[in-house]
Amino acid sequence: MISIKRLLEGQRDAGDPAFFRLASLLLEAIAVHAVNCEAAPFAAFRDEVRNIRLEVEQAESTAHALLLSGEAVHSMEVYNRGVEVFIRNQGQEFRQILRMLSHSLLEVSQASDAASAKLRQIEKEIEGVSRLEELVVIREKLNESLRALAEENSRQRKRAAALADHLRGQLTSVCSQAERHLDPVTGLPDGAAAVAEIEALLAGGPGEKAVYVAVFRLERLDAINSRYGYAVGDRILLACAQHLAQQLAGADKLHRWRGPALLAILQRPVRLHDVRVEVSRIASTRHEELIEMNNRSVLLPLSCTAITIPLEEHSSSESVVQTIEGFLQALGREPRE
Repeated sequence: MISIKRLLEGQRDAGDPAFFRLASLLLEAIAVHAVNCEAAPFAAFRDEVRNIRLEVEQAESTAHALLLSGEAVHSMEVYNRGVEVFIRNQGQEFRQILRMLSHSLLEVSQASDAASAKLRQIEKEIEGVSRLEELVVIREKLNESLRALAEENSRQRKRAAALADHLRGQLTSVCSQAERHLDPVTGLPDGAAAVAEIEALLAGGPGEKAVYVAVFRLERLDAINSRYGYAVGDRILLACAQHLAQQLAGADKLHRWRGPALLAILQRPVRLHDVRVEVSRIASTRHEELIEMNNRSVLLPLSCTAITIPLEEHSSSESVVQTIEGFLQALGREPRE
């Protein structure tokens, strides 16, 4: 029983020493074992409770100690509300992070509609989680969904790798075929490639623009080969091909026919007369090539003779080839193969 006399005289109630000891221990336990979510609020709460503990230890009576314990309870209530707010906000942040990760995962993985629907359903379930047991179930669902997504991505990668190998094989085959139809001297597609192009154009029928075959024969190539050697002749032929390529339009296709002959496939929205004028102008444009050999320089002129063949006047590639060969043979000795 609390003594009124002691309270009035300001003396400590020494009849309940166990009470003060117990209160001190409980307050210290509260200060030490409170949930530590954030360092600063936790430290402030701990210091506040310890200050109350020191006041309890120095209290003059059990009534005073009980009053101080009420302050401790109030401090703990305020601190716990802050912990609840922290946990609630943390949960919301985790849900937002999960939503962002889920959206990013769906975008980068190209998941199927079924996998996407499962992940979105899991997102909705997480929003309503209130118990740990529910969270465990959702974790298992998420683990299963991610495992299925990983397997699907693995299948997609395998299909992509197989497709890439197939395309590489086709590209290698195309490049090999293209290399077989490249002229080693000029680097241009050869006569076989020209014939294939002509056949494709004839099979395609008339287009918006008329198609013409222009044949250019480099003059004096046999004489250059005889006097300076075939290496110089090849350099002159390459220079001629480069010169013609600069004169032709960007869409025109230039080929090495054979010997001193070069062939260009032209598509023009103009009449035959206009194309013949253009081809004649290109062929008559003189060009000189400087050759260095045996410590001396030789300036060799380049000039061509040309013919223009309208593709619409021929029904087959054989007919076009006969016209080309007739033109070359009519100019003199048959070109060197």
